[in-house]
Amino acid sequence: MNDSGQRQHTGPDRLPPDLDRLRVLETWLRLELTAVQDRISHLTAESQTLYRIRRDSHGISRTAVLHHAGCFITGGHILTPSEARTALTDPTLTDVLEQCAQCRPGERLAQTPPT
Repeated sequence: MNDSGQRQHTGPDRLPPDLDRLRVLETWLRLELTAVQDRISHLTAESQTLYRIRRDSHGISRTAVLHHAGCFITGGHILTPSEARTALTDPTLTDVLEQCAQCRPGERLAQTPPT
């Protein structure tokens, strides 16, 4: 307790006094930490896996081509995996959106779980 008689929220006084409850708390904290670390890993991997959509530069074609960001064909607008997945599944885009035959972004998206 502090000088005003209130219980402190830091230090060993805020923890359960017995070993059984401390073990339960320890287990719960480990599970929560693992869940947080898993989520961080997932979001980090997803943020590093970007896609690009660029207008096809062959003649007067009105199509756009979806690429993985690491594709050797450069340029275009950056998309997140979620945006790329939405673009590929949008029925209004089926006639105007193609996947790059070199980097095959649809295969990579299939390996990335939706968020």
